[in-house]
Amino acid sequence: MYEIGSLIFYGSTGVCLVEGVKQMKSISGSGNVLYYVLRPLSGGDIIYSPALNPKVFMRPVLSKETALALFSVTAKELETRATELENTAIKTSAELGRLVLSTHNAFDLLVMVYTLRQRKKELAERRRHLGQVDEHFLAKGEALLFGELSVVLSMEKETVASLLAEKGLLPGFIGK
Repeated sequence: MYEIGSLIFYGSTGVCLVEGVKQMKSISGSGNVLYYVLRPLSGGDIIYSPALNPKVFMRPVLSKETALALFSVTAKELETRATELENTAIKTSAELGRLVLSTHNAFDLLVMVYTLRQRKKELAERRRHLGQVDEHFLAKGEALLFGELSVVLSMEKETVASLLAEKGLLPGFIGK
């Protein structure tokens, strides 16, 4: 059980504040079920999620130490993991994007963001653009990764992006 006031990473929504726990009738009407009342920090509607829902992924946000460790990985480590992911039985970038998002792993999100930004930079040099599916996964990956890191490290998302870029982990990043 997560405590009221704690921050959790919820499904593909990202970081949410646990605002409460509430008994509600189950959807099937078979009885009362304990629900978390969650407020996404990225904005949006309140989420009511069964506390014992195995279908939606929930975990505590990263520790500060784990978050800081992401800033010390090398581009080579990211490239190695990207190769491992690409060597699975996955055939399309959409399947790869869904796989990475389903792991809810900050390192894998960084790998995906790094790889897609690298591809975007290489395409831009040839006056081409990243495909729509890849743009979607890049935006989603950045939102989840930067959102969690910004909360854990108490800094703005733009600052997180700038720091990652300074470490060479966001190819083609141009600060705002």
